[in-house]
Amino acid sequence: MQEVDPEDLANLQIFYFVFGHCDVCPGNLLLTKHKGKTSLVAIDNESIRYMQHAQYGALPFTRRAYSHQLHTNDRDKPFPFNEAIAIKAHPSKVLKEKFGALFSESFYKSIKKWKSLRYILYQNAIWLQDGRYTAWPCAKYCAEKTKKALEKLNLSTLKEIFSLAIAQKEVGFVTNAYLNAILARRDQVLAYYAKGIIEY
Repeated sequence: MQEVDPEDLANLQIFYFVFGHCDVCPGNLLLTKHKGKTSLVAIDNESIRYMQHAQYGALPFTRRAYSHQLHTNDRDKPFPFNEAIAIKAHPSKVLKEKFGALFSESFYKSIKKWKSLRYILYQNAIWLQDGRYTAWPCAKYCAEKTKKALEKLNLSTLKEIFSLAIAQKEVGFVTNAYLNAILARRDQVLAYYAKGIIEY
């Protein structure tokens, strides 16, 4: 990692947050060398398919299961970050005991290996945050060219980026809400480096 240009490392951290890549273990990085320069390449970007709510500097809450029987009645309310409930051990078992058939067996199996988590009920869905750590390191700085690239992002450019997924109709995660969430996270990053504060 010491060989990697600090700007590249900062850009990777910003990419992770803006595009919602939340599986950031070292096994999901490749080191490449070209003309004496060492670069990092993020692989296994599967986690970006989840709808997310996030605050810059913390891991995201990802939407993992839905049930209209939750009746959260909060369509017009902001995401309630401060209402997160922590489960310190055996979260799959604890959630199954609490919610039972409201969520599918596949949901409970998908988190069987999780040791701890925080969850929020919002818009008739359960949103999970990995409980092993909640901090998400902010990049030490954002280069001017990175800021300009982020400013150029809009719905049209995002639809172009995700055009293959959009063309494959069975891939249903790329909705306008999903793309707007990316832009909202982008706005947080720009606000953070412009003012030294985070806007939610």
